[in-house]
Amino acid sequence: MKITGRIEDLSDIKIKDKPDRNTGEVTKVATIRFLTTKPSQLIDVQISADLMGDGKTLAYLKQSIEKKIDLSLEFKEMAFAGEDNKFVGIKGFYLYESPAPDLTSAQKT
Repeated sequence: MKITGRIEDLSDIKIKDKPDRNTGEVTKVATIRFLTTKPSQLIDVQISADLMGDGKTLAYLKQSIEKKIDLSLEFKEMAFAGEDNKFVGIKGFYLYESPAPDLTSAQKT
C-alpha cells in the first residue's frame, strides 16, 4: 500500500548493524519514524539491508526530510521458532520498494 507522510527530522532515521546468523556478514538496516497523513499517525518503518545497500533509498529518504513523500509499505505479522526453538515474532511496517525515482527510466522519457 502507498502511504503518504513525512520524516520530520534526521534523528528519525536510525541505522544499525545486523549480523547474518549463518555467514557472520554484517549489513546495515534502518528504522524510520514516519508521520502519516489522513489519519495522522506516527509509525516505525523497517528498511531491509537490500534497500539500504542499493545506493539510492537512504540518500532519497535523507533528502526528503520535512517533505511529503509516498512510501510503498506492507504490514507483516508472523511468528515462528528461531534458533534453539526460541519464539520469534515480527510485527510492523516494512518498506518493500524504494521511494527514490528510477533514474534510468526518467532519462529515457
